[in-house]
This record gives sequence, C-alpha cells and structure tokens, in this order.
Amino acid sequence: MLDLGVGALLHDIGKLDLPARSRHREEHFTASETKLYEAHVTHGVSHALKMGLSSGATLVIAQHHEHADGSGFPLKLGSERMTPASCIVALVNRYDNLCNPSVPVKALTPHEALSLLFAQGKNKFDTAILNASSR
Repeated sequence: MLDLGVGALLHDIGKLDLPARSRHREEHFTASETKLYEAHVTHGVSHALKMGLSSGATLVIAQHHEHADGSGFPLKLGSERMTPASCIVALVNRYDNLCNPSVPVKALTPHEALSLLFAQGKNKFDTAILNASSR
C-alpha cells in the first residue's frame, strides 16, 4: 500500500523536467512533441532512483502509462508484466485526466468518465480493477 501511495503521488514527477507546454499531451502534438511528453516517464524513474524510492513505487512511476493490452508506453507492457499498483494508478490517472483535463471545457463528469472507461477502456485496463472502480 505504501508503494501504491508513494507511486501515485509521484507518478508524474518527471514532468518537472519538461517545458510547460509539453506537460500535458495534446491532440495536435507532433511526433517529436509526443516523444518529449512520453519522456516524462524516464525522467520520473530517474528522480525516483535519486530519491531512493522503493522498487515498488519506482515501478508505479515507470508503468503508469502502460496498458493491459500492451498499447501503452514506454515499454508496451501488458498487464501480466505490470505490478498491481501500476495497474491501479494507470486507471486512476486516465480517470483523473478525463475529469480534470488541461482544457477545463473538455472535462467529463465522474459518471461520464467511468462510462467512457468501460466503453473504450475494457482492453486497456486490468478487468478486475476496472470492475472494482464501479462499486
């Protein structure tokens, strides 16, 4: 639980190393801007190692953009290679980004966000964790 909490709190710490305009992925990003954005995971792992975080918390930071179906980044891991804490943070991070996007007018209500996760995210997130989110 400690690894889950610390990893969740610090999952985006690598964004500190990015220019402000690159900290939130946008639809209009070029390939190089997307690559820069995705590098926040590597930067985050570097910060975690410098801080002496546990391996569990560091893995949450490293895997918070991975998807159960292997379509995430940076390593395209499937849920079988992700830690349970990372699977939780990946789902919660997506939910949070739907409810609190960088452009507030695009915000979804919590109900709309959950509906979208179930409609479009069944393969992207651990099924047991996704099902638990609706309880």
